[in-house]
Amino acid sequence: MSEGSITRLINEANEGRPGAEDRLFNRVYTELQAIANARLARERETGDLPRSGELVNDAYARLSELEFQDRLHLFRTYAGCMRRILIDRARQRKRHPELRIATEPTAPQSADAALDAETVQRLVDRLREQDAALAEVVELRYFGGLSTPDIAEILRLSERTVTRRWTDASEHLRRWLADEE
Repeated sequence: MSEGSITRLINEANEGRPGAEDRLFNRVYTELQAIANARLARERETGDLPRSGELVNDAYARLSELEFQDRLHLFRTYAGCMRRILIDRARQRKRHPELRIATEPTAPQSADAALDAETVQRLVDRLREQDAALAEVVELRYFGGLSTPDIAEILRLSERTVTRRWTDASEHLRRWLADEE
């Protein structure tokens, strides 16, 4: 991931240079598809979930009029949009067992360790009220499908800091879930 070229393309697109938006999308498409693949890989197998390319294209269509400030803004925005798309799809179905998210993104999926997207969003909103930095890491990891090194690069933090924030956030989420049971 080369920040310079992405940021340069963002600036060119924001300036309205011909073809810059297409070049930007082509440059980040592979990375966005990797995020979508990671996100969908944690979902249960159903025919109801979009393919990664569909998820990226849907997010792109929803965000095509936005101007991004930099690489961080672009990936945060896309991760959030993909999250909203999946939550919207779950809401449209009026039930959520197909859309499940492992309590630990790297842990194997199990029925008792899975949450629906709306529950995770509610917990992230609650976490954001207490600590926005922790919530941001959870969003990028859960909904963006990003790895610790990618989150560290995007947020300009050390991997150790990202890991610590993830651990802290996970403790909050597990405690809140236990309190709800």
